[in-house]
Amino acid sequence: MKLKLKRVAQYGNSVMGQLWKEDPVTGTEEMLCDTLENSQYIIPEGEYRVDVTHSPKFGRLLPILCSVPGRSGIRIHAGNTYKDSTGCILVGKARGAVLVESRRIEERLTEALAGSPIENCILQIEPRRSNNLARVDCRKA
Repeated sequence: MKLKLKRVAQYGNSVMGQLWKEDPVTGTEEMLCDTLENSQYIIPEGEYRVDVTHSPKFGRLLPILCSVPGRSGIRIHAGNTYKDSTGCILVGKARGAVLVESRRIEERLTEALAGSPIENCILQIEPRRSNNLARVDCRKA
């Protein structure tokens, strides 16, 4: 399974994105959910293998990114604001700079990843289309 993270906007410290799944046969993409990253700990662009392992911190199975340069323990998990992440990718439905329905979406994503051939699970964090993400004033959003 190939996943793509497309970063689309920045609200203060919240970098908002979309997580897509690519069909290996047709090359078509399906959006799975919205994402949120803390801008202070953003993951470098590139490709990362994704495993599903038990997280001692969260006490459940969660996706983990492998071989992130200079870092470890980078998970994909539930959360609502940039304060819920010190380097991980949060998943849910975007409402401005906040994610909702995060836990339900995390569980659905983890189940899908755990059921796929893990040696083929890759997350591609795409290069930004421009040097600056759209910056939005949270007070107006």
